[in-house]
Amino acid sequence: MPSWVSFVGTKKLVGKSAKDQVASNPTNTVYDVKRILGRSFHDPVVQSERKHLSYTIVEGRNGEPKIQLNHGNREFAPEEISAMILSTFVFKNELMIPVCVEKSHSFCNLTHYTFRFSSFF
Repeated sequence: MPSWVSFVGTKKLVGKSAKDQVASNPTNTVYDVKRILGRSFHDPVVQSERKHLSYTIVEGRNGEPKIQLNHGNREFAPEEISAMILSTFVFKNELMIPVCVEKSHSFCNLTHYTFRFSSFF
């Protein structure tokens, strides 16, 4: 799943559907946000990225980078965009993996195979 988020009307698209929107909605489609995570707005990497991205990066109140979108004049922290991507990724994977969790033991049953994940739970 591509790490892209796009805002179209009242919808938030994540992944491939967001990536498909970049040509028609470039200022409201966010990608490559991982490159600016944890950096200050004045960091040379952030300043370099600003020149190449289709969306706007502005300085936040405390000197952190914020992603400014035309969609409702909203600003997002890079961490918020990453959280949107991660939560969608987790949700889609939970739908794909059948998991059976018992109180005393943790098992994942896949047809003929049973895996014990006691070290993870």
